Order: sequence, then structure tokens, then C-alpha cells
Amino acid sequence: MKIGIFGGAFNPVHYAHLAGADQVRERLGLDKVVFVPSGIAPHRKIMGAEPHERYEMVSLAIRGNRRFEISDIEIKNNGSKDKPAWSIDTAKLLAKKYGRKTALYFIVGSDEALALSSWKESEKLLNLVRFVVMTRPGYEIGKLSGGLKKRLKVINITALDISASVLRERIKKGLSVKYLVPPPVEAYIRKHGLYRL
Repeated sequence: MKIGIFGGAFNPVHYAHLAGADQVRERLGLDKVVFVPSGIAPHRKIMGAEPHERYEMVSLAIRGNRRFEISDIEIKNNGSKDKPAWSIDTAKLLAKKYGRKTALYFIVGSDEALALSSWKESEKLLNLVRFVVMTRPGYEIGKLSGGLKKRLKVINITALDISASVLRERIKKGLSVKYLVPPPVEAYIRKHGLYRL
């Protein structure tokens, strides 16, 4: 079995996340992609929505796609203030859950790939999972060192230049995010007053 692991803040989840994950799944012949919303991120503070709200938005966004699943593994097991969410820990837990016969493909955007060498135990992580990098406008994979670049599978996806930070700013200003996020996600944001402050 081949499973894609797509982690991130998803703050909020949007169409670029969904389209990218689907294109990677299709290109690599993955059986499914598991979305893993982060708990407490070790490198940055996540503003605007609580972990359970981001989890719910992803659940709403992927509903109806049998090739997409969601996991609360980071929120539940390593997403507290005392123990931030590290990718190496998530990868170990998922490798144990799915077993040796499952190949795990860790999906990241090119912005995250450029910072990969600074990740906790990045070398162990690279040996545990296969890294797949989705191209993202404005981030050049060519900047990676040759040795690291050879260990990553780069997938050129159809560029949807949507940024969660821009979406949060639009919502804060009272502007529309219609056609940028799935309708159930837009409704959830509106119902719970997210990103308004």
C-alpha cells in the first residue's frame, strides 16, 4: 500500500491544498492521502483557529472523497504546549500504525522543503519516509543542496496561488473567500467567526 501523509496548519484549508494533494496522489498512484492537521507547531505560532477547528475544517473539505482521510494524530498525541508536534514523531507513529508493507510519502510544499535541513532529526525522517515536494509559486527548489535535492521527489502541480495567510487577512477585512475555500469551510468560518480579530 502507498499512503501520502499531508501535514500542515491548514489555517484554513483551501483549494490549493486539496488540488495539490489530489495531483500528487494521482501522479504517484497513492492509495490514499491522509491529512494531518498540526497541533502546536514547533517553528511558528498558529494564529486564528484552534486545532479542533482546523481539524473540523479539513474534515468538511475532504468529505465525499474516498481517497482522502484525516488523522488527529498530532492534535491528540503530540500537539500540546508541553510537547510540540515534530514531524519525526508523527512519521514514527504512522509507520507503526500502517506497518512495514506500507510505503509512506510525506507531502510538503516547496516552501517547507527549503527549510527541511532545519527540521528535528531530518536525516532520520528522510530515511523513514519518502519526501514528495509540491511546487509552489515563488519558491525555487533549485536552491536546495544537491545531496538533499536528490532524495526528494518533486512534483510540478497546477499552480493555484492561494495562501492561508492571505485568506485570513481577507476574512479579517470582511472580504469574500468564495471560490478559494470549499463552501462548507466558508460556512464554518462564518458560523464560528474565525479570523475576525
